[in-house]
Amino acid sequence: MKRNTILKARNPLYFIKPLTIPIAFTVLVSGCSSLNLSTPVPVASSKPDTSSQELPVATPAKPKSPDLSVAKGEEDMLQAMNSLQGNEKSRLNLENVGYYMDVQYANLQQKLAGINITTVRSERDIKITIPGSLMFDSNSSHLNSFSEQPLLLIANVLTEYYKTLIVVEGHADNQGDADYNLRLSEKRALAVGRYLLNHKVTRPRLFLMGFGANRPVSSNQSDKGRAANRRILLIIKPVMDKPLGHS
Repeated sequence: MKRNTILKARNPLYFIKPLTIPIAFTVLVSGCSSLNLSTPVPVASSKPDTSSQELPVATPAKPKSPDLSVAKGEEDMLQAMNSLQGNEKSRLNLENVGYYMDVQYANLQQKLAGINITTVRSERDIKITIPGSLMFDSNSSHLNSFSEQPLLLIANVLTEYYKTLIVVEGHADNQGDADYNLRLSEKRALAVGRYLLNHKVTRPRLFLMGFGANRPVSSNQSDKGRAANRRILLIIKPVMDKPLGHS
């Protein structure tokens, strides 16, 4: 009995073995504690699972409105006027036409004072004549930098007095090819019409035409006369519930 005890005492593992279980238990507990502190516990999400839900269908973009176009005949103007007359908010009572057009004319004269633009008031309409050189460079249908101020002033008045049809006419001199001059006058009318459209003059109110050299206002035998013929003419016509002269 003593011999066995002596041999166990000489064994270096004899005293370590009793400590193995407590140490292992301590390490296990420490490891669990560190695991609880550093490892997040999964939490059930309160958000609904949309992985299996059908995705919403995108709303198609609204198609762009068609571009302005040049009318091929003045007979289409009657159709344009009739369309505006069909809207009660866009037309004038016959007894108010004179005052409405007079005030609009006075506003145009005031705003365009000092600019080389002619404004004429007649019984039926207002005519604004703009020299081509004020709007365009030679042989060009692109509005130049000088056109911004007068066109903006005109557009502001037209949007305020909206019960009117605006006829935009392009005119040229007789120099060069007649077909080229006709197309150039149409393109210039389009350029002015697009500017007005982009500055809140509504599409139904705009009626565009190009006449080339077919309607001169002066002789084409002089530079001054040809310059007068190269022009943009705006004709402002009141939209009435009854035509003038109707009893």
